[in-house]
Amino acid sequence: MRAASSWLKALALAALCEIVTSPVEMGLGGDIEHPKVAEAVAVVADAARRHGKWSGIGGIGSEELLRHYIGIGMRVILGGNDFSFMMAAARQRAHALRRT
Repeated sequence: MRAASSWLKALALAALCEIVTSPVEMGLGGDIEHPKVAEAVAVVADAARRHGKWSGIGGIGSEELLRHYIGIGMRVILGGNDFSFMMAAARQRAHALRRT
């Protein structure tokens, strides 16, 4: 929650229009499903809403998690990253090659 408290302070800045977070910034690696991530993201989303700012989160690949985080108020959603997109395309191509 230490990272979340820093974000809460940042949300009070007038020049800030949005805040985007990720589990990496929370010291939890890429564990987007960690309970501490869910708790911190909910706190940040609520604070952003109260300050009239947008909040967001990066690295969401699961559609279930996308729905959850959008549902709690996240408005800037990074649905993956370059590596995950390239790997998905590579898997799709490999699958197509195996079928031919």
